Amino acid sequence: MSVEDAGALAPPVPPIARPAGVPEAAEWNASTFEWELVPRDAEGRAHGLVRGWRSDGLLAHEHEHRAGLRHGAFRRFHPDGTVAREGFFEDGSQHGLTIAHEYEGPGATHEPLQHCCVPPGAWQLQHDFDHGRLEDVRWYDREGRHILPSGALHPARPASVPRRAAFEERTDTWTLREHDAQGMPHGVWQRWARDGVLRERDEFQAGKAHGTWRRWDAAGALTEEGGWRSGQRGGSYRRIGVPPELYADDRVHEERGGFDRDQSTGTWTLLDAAGATLGAFELGDALDDEALLASPALAGASPPARDGWLATARALEAERR
Repeated sequence: MSVEDAGALAPPVPPIARPAGVPEAAEWNASTFEWELVPRDAEGRAHGLVRGWRSDGLLAHEHEHRAGLRHGAFRRFHPDGTVAREGFFEDGSQHGLTIAHEYEGPGATHEPLQHCCVPPGAWQLQHDFDHGRLEDVRWYDREGRHILPSGALHPARPASVPRRAAFEERTDTWTLREHDAQGMPHGVWQRWARDGVLRERDEFQAGKAHGTWRRWDAAGALTEEGGWRSGQRGGSYRRIGVPPELYADDRVHEERGGFDRDQSTGTWTLLDAAGATLGAFELGDALDDEALLASPALAGASPPARDGWLATARALEAERR
C-alpha cells in the first residue's frame, strides 16, 4: 500500500446493496473495499479521473490516470468531505509533496495521518517524493508548527545547515546522507550539531567508505582527518588533540601518519601544540597474509645467533618490512 492510500482504520465488509449516491457504472473493488468508477481508453486502460466510494456511499478518493498509470493529482477524503491526503503522481510513481490532514469529525471510516507512530499533537503529515523515492518526512501541529516524532517543537534550522539535511532527535544532530540508485551510501555524508557547527564529514562509493573523512570539535576546530579506500583505511592520517596518556611524552598534541589496507604504515610524526616535531617512527609497508607467512622472522629453522638476527632485522627494515 502506498503512502497516500492509508485507508480507513478497519476494512469494511462487502456491501449488500449499492448505496445511494454511488453511480450505477461503479463496481465493487474487493482489494480496496471501495466502489470504483473507472473511465478507460480505447485499450481498456484506466484513463482520466478515477473516483471511489466507501461501502457507506461516501466519496473516498479521486485519482488522475493516464494510459493505465496514476498520473496527476490525487485526493482522499474524510467522511465529512474534507481532504484526508493529497498529492501527485508522475507516470505511476508518487512525485512532489504529499500532505495528510488530521480529522476530528464524526464517522468510523476516517483516515488516520498514519497507522502508527503519530507524534502527540500532530495535525498534518508531509512527505517529499522524488519519482517514488521518499526524500523527507515532516510533522506539524494544529498551529502549523514543525514538530519532532516526540511531539516537541522542531529546532530552527541554522543558516549553515542545508535545506536537505534532516534533524535526528535521537542524536540531536542535523544529518545529510546521499545514496545511489540502489539505495547504497554514495557521495558525501555530513552531520551538524544542533547549533549548526559541522562535526562529521564522510565520503562513500557504492556502499563503501571511500575518500576523505573529517571530524571537528564543538567549536568547529578540526580534530581528525584521514582516508578510506573501498571500505579500508588508506592514505594520509592526522589527529589533533591526542589523549595525553597515549604517549610517554605528554607534550604530544598531534600525530601524522598514514594507512594502507587498514594497516598503519610509513613514517609517523609526533608534534607538540606549537607544531614542533617531537619525534618520528617508521612502520614500513602494509603486509598481506602471504607476505607475512613468508617472512624470515617466522621461518621454521633453528634461530640464528644474535648477530644473525640483527642482520636479518636490518635487512627487513631496509625493505620497509
